Amino acid sequence: MVIKVNLKSKKNEYKTLILGRGGLSTTKYNDSKNKILLLINNREGQIYRSNILILDINKFLLVENNEVNNINNLGAPILDANWKSDNIICVRVPISKYDYDSLASWFESDGDSKTIEVKLSK
Repeated sequence: MVIKVNLKSKKNEYKTLILGRGGLSTTKYNDSKNKILLLINNREGQIYRSNILILDINKFLLVENNEVNNINNLGAPILDANWKSDNIICVRVPISKYDYDSLASWFESDGDSKTIEVKLSK
């Protein structure tokens, strides 16, 4: 499924962003309501892999961040993602190798996870 986000600014400007393919799992605003965290899952057999996108609502842009890119490049399922503050997100991922067989075993055994804290630029 193609994910599209329609945004409306405080000045009543509209913009549609096409974010790619997958299933939108979570949307969460930061406390200031100027950024939104999107968690997108892609099913792969018995497992899923995830990506996080952060949108700056006022600028109508994706927030670029090397740490978020590194998390997305892991090919890991993201179990949970939340705002800790306006510019910090916490992402929970499995403690596992991220190849298909290791993740399938991890899901079956309900393995351990770790939380990664990511600071975004202001």
